[in-house]
Amino acid sequence: MYPTVPSTTPAPVAGVSVGLLVAGIVSPRVGRFIAGHGGRPVLAIGAVLLAAGLALLGFAPNLACYLAAWAIVGAGMGAAGSPGRR
Repeated sequence: MYPTVPSTTPAPVAGVSVGLLVAGIVSPRVGRFIAGHGGRPVLAIGAVLLAAGLALLGFAPNLACYLAAWAIVGAGMGAAGSPGRR
């Protein structure tokens, strides 16, 4: 990420914003899925998405890849962080 995504630009903040936006979009759907099927598969998928997104984030060669990685992290946050039924 260092050579092509300078940290002095708004890119780092934009990435976090993309992640939070995606998390907010997927959370209601994830909640409905958890209500019908339980939380274990969703938590497992969320963990895989988080790991994949963070790995991609660490090796992002350009801004587009950086933002895509944050979108994947956001999907993982929405899945792993959604409350299920208690």
